[in-house]
Amino acid sequence: MKHLFFGAVVVVLVSSFCGAFGGPSCPQIVQELTPCVTFMQGKDPSPLCCEGLKHLSDTVKTKDDRVQACNCAKDALSHFKYDPNRIPLLPKLCGINISLPPITPDTDCNNW
Repeated sequence: MKHLFFGAVVVVLVSSFCGAFGGPSCPQIVQELTPCVTFMQGKDPSPLCCEGLKHLSDTVKTKDDRVQACNCAKDALSHFKYDPNRIPLLPKLCGINISLPPITPDTDCNNW
């Protein structure tokens, strides 16, 4: 319940920062990735995390989509303490063939 409440708060916060684009909306991205925060804090990825990541990999198709999704995730992650170096490990652990950058406040999402 705590994660659900915290996830809802993050959705509200991030939705105010993110604009509209062709891929999933910023609130959708946050909703899909919220279950992954515990992984980025040192735990194993949950099935919900992997399901969300799979859904995003299916819907984020263009370079513009990737840049916007990265910027949205960067804004959302600014509210958490996490290890950015765990982010690129997630696709392999979830069995998903995508590449993710280690997202930090300094990440240039245009390079993804």
